[in-house]
Amino acid sequence: MVFPNPGKEFLQVKLVVQHKSAHLQFFDMSGRLVLETDLSGDMQRIETAQLGSGAYIYRITASNRVIASGKWVKE
Repeated sequence: MVFPNPGKEFLQVKLVVQHKSAHLQFFDMSGRLVLETDLSGDMQRIETAQLGSGAYIYRITASNRVIASGKWVKE
């Protein structure tokens, strides 16, 4: 789960219990990778100050499969 949505300076990612680590990717609406980070633990804060306002597509992968994806909006 990614929240708050919409957000501003940061977002938080909550992983489900069975995944202790994962990989987060953010893409702009043209499909360009703009943010990428590894996640560990059940809750992690990601700084988004470097991203411009607009909509982004995110993908979270663990164990070589997609466990979450969606759209996130930066105000």
